[in-house]
Order: sequence, then C-alpha cells, then structure tokens
Amino acid sequence: LEGRPQAADPMARAFPRRTKGRLTRNLASKAGREEYVRVKVSPAGEVEPLLLGTATLSTLMRADGLIRVPRDLEGAAGGTLVDVFLF
Repeated sequence: LEGRPQAADPMARAFPRRTKGRLTRNLASKAGREEYVRVKVSPAGEVEPLLLGTATLSTLMRADGLIRVPRDLEGAAGGTLVDVFLF
C-alpha cells in the first residue's frame, strides 16, 4: 500500500495532495481486484476505513480521501502505513 512507483500513476495526477497514516483496523479486500476505499484521517495520522452500505453518499461526504488496495493484496492489517489520496 506504500512505496509503489508513482511517476505514471494516474491517482497521483488526479489527487496531488496526499499524506501517510496508519490504519486503525484490518481492511479486507478481494485478491485480483484493485479497490479504492474511502477513509477518514485523524489529526494524529490515524486512517479509518469507512464502511460502505446503503449510505454510500454519506461516507463520501465524511471521507477525507481514498486509499488504494492493489490487486495483488488481500487487504491490509491494522497498523499498516498507507498512502492517502486527499480530496
């Protein structure tokens, strides 16, 4: 989730503002599928994944940004350092 090449990264161009932080909890993801997860970032740098459900629009309004889970991973453990693409 961190340290991948960014030169040709379309996310880096679309979201030039970013920060790093640690996940507050485990994040599940399907292997073989790149996913973008909405997150809330605390002033202390804690990154909380926001759950999607019927209130999808409300999570977008609460989110500070996105994290990308590459297709070769099955999520990330709580405490993992992640790159956050800020809105």
